[in-house]
Amino acid sequence: MAAASRARSSSSAALALLLLLLLQQQQKGAAFEAPAHEAISMTALSGLTMQANQALRRLLNGKDVADVSGWAHRVTEKYPLTAPLHFQRQQTCPSPPPTAANTEIQRSLCSSSSAAADGCLLEALTYFFYRLTAPEKNQEPRDPADPVIRTDKFVFPHGIETTDADAVKYVINLIGDMHEPLHWGSSEDDFGRTIFVEYEAGDGTREKQRSSLYEFIEGAFIKKIMGERQTFWYSGWTHVNSVKSFYEEEKTVFAARKETYFLSWARENRALLCAEIYPLLSRMTKKKDEPNVYVLDRTSEFLFFEIIKKRILVAGARTAVVMNHILQVRGLDEGLGQLRAGSGIQDVQETADARPPAAGESYLAFRRCISTDSNLVQPLLSTYQTPAAAAAAAGTAAAALAAVAEQQQ
Repeated sequence: MAAASRARSSSSAALALLLLLLLQQQQKGAAFEAPAHEAISMTALSGLTMQANQALRRLLNGKDVADVSGWAHRVTEKYPLTAPLHFQRQQTCPSPPPTAANTEIQRSLCSSSSAAADGCLLEALTYFFYRLTAPEKNQEPRDPADPVIRTDKFVFPHGIETTDADAVKYVINLIGDMHEPLHWGSSEDDFGRTIFVEYEAGDGTREKQRSSLYEFIEGAFIKKIMGERQTFWYSGWTHVNSVKSFYEEEKTVFAARKETYFLSWARENRALLCAEIYPLLSRMTKKKDEPNVYVLDRTSEFLFFEIIKKRILVAGARTAVVMNHILQVRGLDEGLGQLRAGSGIQDVQETADARPPAAGESYLAFRRCISTDSNLVQPLLSTYQTPAAAAAAAGTAAAALAAVAEQQQ
């Protein structure tokens, strides 16, 4: 009897550890990592009008665009059902690769039963944009052929009622996500997670490191750049003047097209993935006996650098254009009223600092349940980027443990 009990306990602990590993993979790379989001937001900040910047600071309790960069992904750490808002699965890249003009975007809705796998980035961005500029359009059904995706079925996950301030922060974060091409990836390589890049660390050690293509573009390569090119990274390049002619043109085009332009941005980034990133990868040397591992050479490193730098600048410039438009509309249209501050999303830090330690009954219950395996648990928990993420993973694992225990009674 005691042996059976120990076996069940061991089985439960093993299940919890497996869940932690799975959750760890889901939490990592939810979107562009902090340095990229900060660079996008700094670029956006340079393009905001004085009036727009002042209005944003009032709305965000003294914070600016850069302060809330990455906020939506901290929301996902706390509320995991919001993850589909940050990506949109597409079919395998066709051959020959498409141009932006002939790229087809597979549409999917957040209310779909397959949303967890398919994502719904385009719908989420459009919904929050309409909430801020034309709320009545979120009630309109639209034909599938309409360049603007329908948003009348959108419901924010976890039963949360979002606010104007939440909508502004989501627009800022989702435009950044839209410009990370692998957020328009496919199941064939799990959005780049089953392909790996080997490269030298950027800390001067020349140590070999390996990341999935997804992690590489999301943040690992930027960290390498920051280590090797600190003078460049902190030189002030994150400014709309770095893409001045493009920025001026985008202001004109967006003023005419507004939300219909979001689909064009999706096509552009999807086409870039198929026509530039994957071909670049295919030209790199494969690791011997490891067909899914590609070795980064100097030429490829330069080309990746140019792609990612441009994505950051383009995303930042477009964020500025959209936010200037939103704040102008809300300032001129008295019928919409002033944007309201406050958040409907609880227990999520707006900025990346001063996060609370992991706590809560589910976390403590989890630690009690697998205390016998603490030597294994602690290293796993420590791999999470934030205590909140560890707590969320622990809570899910604790729920799984409870379910297993109930079945075994």
